Amino acid sequence: MIAAWREFGAGYNPELEARLGLGEAGGREGTPPDPGAFYELLRRRHGYSPAAAEAFLDELHDIAARLNRQEREGGQIIYRVVSAHELPGKKLAECALVPVTLGYVTAEDWELADRDNAAALKWARLTRFTVQAKNQGAVLTQPDLAHLLGLSTSCRCR
Repeated sequence: MIAAWREFGAGYNPELEARLGLGEAGGREGTPPDPGAFYELLRRRHGYSPAAAEAFLDELHDIAARLNRQEREGGQIIYRVVSAHELPGKKLAECALVPVTLGYVTAEDWELADRDNAAALKWARLTRFTVQAKNQGAVLTQPDLAHLLGLSTSCRCR
């Protein structure tokens, strides 16, 4: 499990291991990481109690297991969004979140890609994300769409 999270982190931010001090605790490159290294990092560097560190690791393990059980194809992501059963006007912090699988990058995206005008690509992706979420019993908020499309929430599409 730790190796999978480290691989994910390295792909997201190559300097992450060094910044967190995992390089020296994780062994040499190509060798499996010491499972206790992250636990020790939580204890020493972040002041977690032994129980809190174990609970945090258990939670990470559960999240990884849930994500690994969901089927995905290339170009798809799993994104947690508000359930379609939630009533309007409810605070986001109080809403039930459900995982949805979204086609983040598709062959159509490559056909619509244009350096000089991204409007067609943005609208195609916006439509695809909202339809896929709705078909899976969820709704995307404006901040969700802004995040997925790489836009500011203050952006107004024309």
